[in-house]
Amino acid sequence: MEEGVILDNNFINEVIFRIDFSTIFKLSGNDESAADQFKENILTEFPKFQVISHDKINLDIDINSGQRKISEKGDLVWIFKSNDYKKEVALTANELVLDYKKEAYCGFNKFLSDVLLLINALSGYGSFDLKFLGLRYINQFDDDEINKNLVKYFNSDLLNLEVLKNLENNDENLVQIFTKLNFRKENYLLTLQYGLFNPKFPDYEVNKEFILDFDCVIKDIDSIDDIKSNLIKMNKLIFSKFEYSISSELVRLMKNKEIK
Repeated sequence: MEEGVILDNNFINEVIFRIDFSTIFKLSGNDESAADQFKENILTEFPKFQVISHDKINLDIDINSGQRKISEKGDLVWIFKSNDYKKEVALTANELVLDYKKEAYCGFNKFLSDVLLLINALSGYGSFDLKFLGLRYINQFDDDEINKNLVKYFNSDLLNLEVLKNLENNDENLVQIFTKLNFRKENYLLTLQYGLFNPKFPDYEVNKEFILDFDCVIKDIDSIDDIKSNLIKMNKLIFSKFEYSISSELVRLMKNKEIK
């Protein structure tokens, strides 16, 4: 599959960019107007706006439970959304997150453009130390044809076939199965989570949906100016593992089939 190809019928459920940084003191505390400068610079792409206290927003996703973990950084969270509510930005005194919801993603170039818009707006608050950069793609294959024919559409290395066969032979009902793989390439740590997700866990009498979740992070990053080049490398690394995980049949399906 050619890198950079846009598959109209993709199964991307979320794409998330995140940076953690040293405290921007102007954004700490309870002054809701502190992010006005940031808001003005991103208004064209993210015109919807609200401010909430930090204990009412969740920024991290646990793929196993489907729950979000509460951020404890900063006293306020500024939320900005696109007109269609499919793209969301969360800003605190220590963290910036861009979250593309289902159907928002239309290619890495546009996603990167939005990231750079946010970074440019954030740079208006002066210098700060970066502590973390993350890029995450969550693919959720909510299609019966795919989930009933996993061997046809995914690399068999990812399917835990012997485990599933053992359950079947012992008349045991699969509730959910996930595998988590962590590996390092250069300065990047990639976490790959894959398996059959149960949207109604722990009820086993439901259709399971295959998940491919790629989460790439780097902590050794010197400057805000290095974000773009690192994101491009991280995206290439994720793409290579996505390509390894799927079959040519799935590529053809995503190119040609109307997803139900």
